[in-house]
Amino acid sequence: MPLGDEKLVEYLTREGYHPRSSKHGKQVCLLLLDDLVNTCPRFRDMAAAREIVFAIDYTLAEGTTDAWTMDLVVGPPRGVSRKPRHQVAGIQEGTPGEIWMAVDAKSIMTEHGKARRNRFRDITALERRVHGMNASAVVGACITVNMSQTFRSQLRNANDVTVHRNIEALVRDTVELFEGVGFSRGLDDRSALDALGIVVVEHSNEVGIPTRLVTQPPAPQRGARTNYGTFLLDLCRCFTERAPTSPRRAT
Repeated sequence: MPLGDEKLVEYLTREGYHPRSSKHGKQVCLLLLDDLVNTCPRFRDMAAAREIVFAIDYTLAEGTTDAWTMDLVVGPPRGVSRKPRHQVAGIQEGTPGEIWMAVDAKSIMTEHGKARRNRFRDITALERRVHGMNASAVVGACITVNMSQTFRSQLRNANDVTVHRNIEALVRDTVELFEGVGFSRGLDDRSALDALGIVVVEHSNEVGIPTRLVTQPPAPQRGARTNYGTFLLDLCRCFTERAPTSPRRAT
């Protein structure tokens, strides 16, 4: 059964990518949820028992100066959506009473040098913010990195196509930057990122040109800490270790 990284390239081929749209990030989160339901037994069982719900674009500390919008959060239900905006088989959408898992989905499609520094700051700030609210929360990020030599942006003129002449080196440097982020080292170390996945694609954003999943270097290889498969395993392991055994259920 294909995982979310493979399904993502199908989505990009079909829908394309718009720099000012959040659709891509939402799709990554929904694919990730589907993978967790299908590959993580504890997550699947708690979702089936309605002991956890998910929310997309959820604002932490809403109404305060510390407000922060997360792409994906999971936790025990304070309420369940009667008219859900997003559908994932096996888990309900709702409002979490606590944050047990928080994941951000970021992308670096063009202008890699500037974008990667911004995204790196985003995910390190994310980890501090979430763990500041709940030290036991599982915190992860999934980064989509583009390795296409050309990219057509809807924000430019129709005949203005960005050309990356050293794209493999740019992607290698980007992957190495994120591989250097601090990771948690176990159950008692919750002051760092718990899981990070890097998905490398070849996406020109040209209609009719299929997107390709890059599996050879510089994409993270199987077993690497930032490989998408390892990312799923890390999220599952941390969730299994930290999720309470008898959470409260919504009424």
